[in-house]
Amino acid sequence: MRLDIFKSKLKNLKKTIKLYPMVLLAIFIATIFAIMGIWYIEIGALNSTLTADLLISLLYFAMSYMIVKLIITDKNIEITKGKKALVYTIVSVIMGLVCYFLIIKVDKSFVLRNQITQIGLFVTLFVGMFVAGHFNVRVDYADYAVKIVLSIIESLIYCVTIFIGIVAILFTTKELFKLQFNLSNVIVSCAAVIFLLLNASIILSKFPLKYSDENLKIKWLLPFKFLFTRIIAPIFLIYGFILLLYIIKVVVLKTIPNNIITNLILWYGLLSVVVLFILKTVEDKFINVYNKIQPIILLILSVMMFYSIGIRISYYGVTEERYLVVVGGIFIVISMIYYLFFNKKTYITIPTTFLILALISSVGPLSAYNISRIDQKAKLEKMLVEENLLVDGKIKPQSNVNPAKIKEIKDKLDYFVVKHSAKELPYLGDKFTTSQEDMNRVFGFRGNEFESLYGQIRSFVNDRLEINTTNYDRLLENIQFQYDSNTQNIENLGNQNVTFSKKSNIVVIKYKNETIGKFNIEIFNNRLEELWNLQGPDINTEDPDNLIKDEGVINNRKYKTILERAECIYDNGQKMTYYIKCLYTK
Repeated sequence: MRLDIFKSKLKNLKKTIKLYPMVLLAIFIATIFAIMGIWYIEIGALNSTLTADLLISLLYFAMSYMIVKLIITDKNIEITKGKKALVYTIVSVIMGLVCYFLIIKVDKSFVLRNQITQIGLFVTLFVGMFVAGHFNVRVDYADYAVKIVLSIIESLIYCVTIFIGIVAILFTTKELFKLQFNLSNVIVSCAAVIFLLLNASIILSKFPLKYSDENLKIKWLLPFKFLFTRIIAPIFLIYGFILLLYIIKVVVLKTIPNNIITNLILWYGLLSVVVLFILKTVEDKFINVYNKIQPIILLILSVMMFYSIGIRISYYGVTEERYLVVVGGIFIVISMIYYLFFNKKTYITIPTTFLILALISSVGPLSAYNISRIDQKAKLEKMLVEENLLVDGKIKPQSNVNPAKIKEIKDKLDYFVVKHSAKELPYLGDKFTTSQEDMNRVFGFRGNEFESLYGQIRSFVNDRLEINTTNYDRLLENIQFQYDSNTQNIENLGNQNVTFSKKSNIVVIKYKNETIGKFNIEIFNNRLEELWNLQGPDINTEDPDNLIKDEGVINNRKYKTILERAECIYDNGQKMTYYIKCLYTK
């Protein structure tokens, strides 16, 4: 019996080699290069950068070959011969070379600055293999894709088990017999063979070109069906309702949403896409209800997610991470609309949408790398111009920039140098770094001025001035609140009949639900920073020129908002406490 199983596995391996010779050859060579990269110091064959370049290029070629083969091949699994094999190879080589020059040669090294480009294209090709195998079939795609995933999971279980066993054998042998060899390199080399070559061979032996209709449908065992229908689906519903309750709280209280809500909704949404996809293969009455409710919940939550990430982008600009959050949100919305209105159709649209968005995010003018580079460069240059550091395209050193602005500029430069390149900022020079020496040489400050003031208390007091109350009927004092510039959150510390709402930089003050005044918090903060920079961290004044106020008309009511006191501590949170009084008419 055991001999029959072994013969069966050997037969499957031979069949796999005949079906996918070029794919396995590419992975075999990639495995060799991976091992050479691990041992390159000892053997000195190739430098690590070139080895890594060749490794990733071969993997791109293997996936490209699979995509082309799966699209062109008919429904019957066949051995590739003659002209077809030549077509597959030529097209795949072209695709592999395109990937190579798009990604690796952009930065001339495997250690890329634009790693999202590399990973994104890898994911695009990987998902492309899932789509290509069912490209011309209009039914039961969910079953097809889930079967492939199950095959991958099965293969990984085999490989992990084998790897653990080999590690145990090698470690025990070395320790007991006192053998002298580089155990870590041997283990990593074994991992390359197991998880590249062996793993690929097992997966390809199960990888279907086209399933016939009669053997495509998945029949879940009762424990797995119970897991999906009575545990996972209810948990996702409960979690979704909790997020909905939080949104209701934010809307009713008119507060700024917590930053973490973006990540919570994003990961919940992406996991929900996967769960709904799998549940397409499960027949159950409760699941039919779940499939209708879950997309509606996610569409509502997506509005809050876009609102929350929009606030972050408006203040701090587009980074690669925020770009991917937006793209992830778009994918969730498209998927939920499809699940809601096209539930009876094949689900191949879901991975196809993901593939397209991944490709757009990875390469081209709309990629995460390119958009974040353009936006961060624009925001950095705007900050430099505002501080008179960039004049007519040239840097003009300044020594009196306030520490808070220095920190913002330094953070932007750090991001740009790490994620992109200083070469793209011609006014800095090719060899510019954000070291204290370079910062001082180019800008006139070290860049760590904010950190040197960390923990220092700053205060502003101007509450003894006589205020002209002419044309005002009422005065409200004891308006006290704390504002966190990171979270944009306002916490009332004074009169509990006073409430605050904030839109952009405008804070509106309400007393017993009546609007009595407003002020621009960014203008107040900038004026405070200016005064602290000029007069020191402890200001106690009666100078009318130092009066910080906002006046005008709101809802046909004349108002004057006056800042009497302000206190803050230099820290990462930048929390500031304000003491305000407001004059207003009836």
